[in-house]
Amino acid sequence: GGAVSQQTIVITGLAGLAAGAFSMAAGEYTSVASQRELVEAELDVERRELRKHPMDEERELAELYESRGVDAELAREVARQLSRDPEQALEIHAREELGIDPADLPSPLVAAVSSFGAFALGALLPVLPYLLGATALWPAVLLALAGLFA
Repeated sequence: GGAVSQQTIVITGLAGLAAGAFSMAAGEYTSVASQRELVEAELDVERRELRKHPMDEERELAELYESRGVDAELAREVARQLSRDPEQALEIHAREELGIDPADLPSPLVAAVSSFGAFALGALLPVLPYLLGATALWPAVLLALAGLFA
């Protein structure tokens, strides 16, 4: 026979939705967690440098400001004042040298949930007409196409 029951379509569609959404969420979590760990390792290196060689790091910061057009004496004074607070110094060095904001690291959990939701929504579109009682293929195709264009 060629007919597939509405129940079979719904079950396989929801199974594919769940498998794909969980897979995407796990992959996104792993990716963002790895990226975050790398950034945190770079911050640890910078934190150690600030602790072991504070004068070198202060001089590096002053040179950075000089390269941006600040007068040498003023650049040294700004670097000296900013270097008094270790956390502020770490934040400035991280932004200037590494291009990252320590206070704004990506969350693996948020990325995983977002990925799960986006995949689940996309996978739900072709199944939705069958959940609402459709028996023909065309409503699912039209809704899936509309979702793609949206």
